[in-house]
Amino acid sequence: MTIQPFLPDDPQPLTDAMPSSDAQLSELRSLYERVRGLERMKSTLLDIAAHDLRNPIGAIRNLAEMMLKTDSLTPERYTAMMQDILSAANDAARIIDDLLILQRIDRGERDATFRSVELGALLRGAVQKHLPRVEQRHQNLRTQYAGEPAIVLGEPALLREAFVNVLDNAVKYTPDGGEIGVKLVITVDNAFIDVTDSGVGFALDEAALIFEPFYRGRIGIANGIPGTGLGLHIVKQVVEQHGGGVSAVSQPGGGSTFSIVLPLLSSLIRA
Repeated sequence: MTIQPFLPDDPQPLTDAMPSSDAQLSELRSLYERVRGLERMKSTLLDIAAHDLRNPIGAIRNLAEMMLKTDSLTPERYTAMMQDILSAANDAARIIDDLLILQRIDRGERDATFRSVELGALLRGAVQKHLPRVEQRHQNLRTQYAGEPAIVLGEPALLREAFVNVLDNAVKYTPDGGEIGVKLVITVDNAFIDVTDSGVGFALDEAALIFEPFYRGRIGIANGIPGTGLGLHIVKQVVEQHGGGVSAVSQPGGGSTFSIVLPLLSSLIRA
């Protein structure tokens, strides 16, 4: 009996069936760089948490110690110190919220499936949240909302956080007594949100950089305005997750305009 070796109908060279060593090395390098990048981001987040949280927490501690050591405080002085404590606590909460939201975005997490959301209500809520700071700094906040509901498909918590961050940016970089505008308009297919301010602005070459994580504008740093460089990055990530886009225009000392566009639910249904 003769035994014949088994051969496939279309034999392939053994080397073709094996993965390329160059391809494997390239994939390993890519994975290694990604892990290193994540480690660097983790380290940066920890540095930000340690550094930026120290300021508001230190302010709260110092004010509390002063109040305990002072035998008599006038009602006006007491109110002013309590307002400073509340402001510092809000700053700390803002930093923590940003870090948690960024972590969720990087992990691709969602609280729930997307559902129909009315942007006007979310935007009004974000504006309301900033009113105490606006009034404290004597800023003039003007709002203009669409005459009909602006319904989009999205996650309310993330969209609300995006609006809070873009407004926080306007309030923070606008000087006392400055102007801030919030406008929501809708067209057949899209909702447009513009947030304008009379703040310090940013240089032309920073228009794309300001949406990068941890980037802070040179003018803001020079003016001693605090921040983590996470807020606008969160805005961009959230808006793009919802099929939209965000852009910014400015000139140094001439204020800024941040524009968000989101597709309306009706346009998605028609598509």
